[in-house]
Amino acid sequence: PKLIGQQLLDVILRRHLEKFLCSVEMGTELCSFVKEQSGEGVTTVLAKNGILETFDTKWMVGADGAKGVVRIQLGLTFLGETRDDIRMVMGDIRLHGVGLDRAVRPTSTCSMKECS
Repeated sequence: PKLIGQQLLDVILRRHLEKFLCSVEMGTELCSFVKEQSGEGVTTVLAKNGILETFDTKWMVGADGAKGVVRIQLGLTFLGETRDDIRMVMGDIRLHGVGLDRAVRPTSTCSMKECS
């Protein structure tokens, strides 16, 4: 498997969106939206630098995660579970030194009891 850090993933996604003439406006927060569906689209309330703005759009994609305003305002549940038998610890580790072979990457797996 290959993991990509969030900063690199953000860059990749923004570049891909730009191919479709879309852009991501940073520092803008979705405060609320009209939940009723209409043929005209969706009315949203956005906040940027403390200033509220009403914005009409044909559609909206809620990709703000389990604790985001879209899920909460729609009343959607986010069912999940915490499994005590599986844990994952990840880190962004950079090794520098003479003789390090980049083709071989150190990997370690252990249960939480072994790692403690």
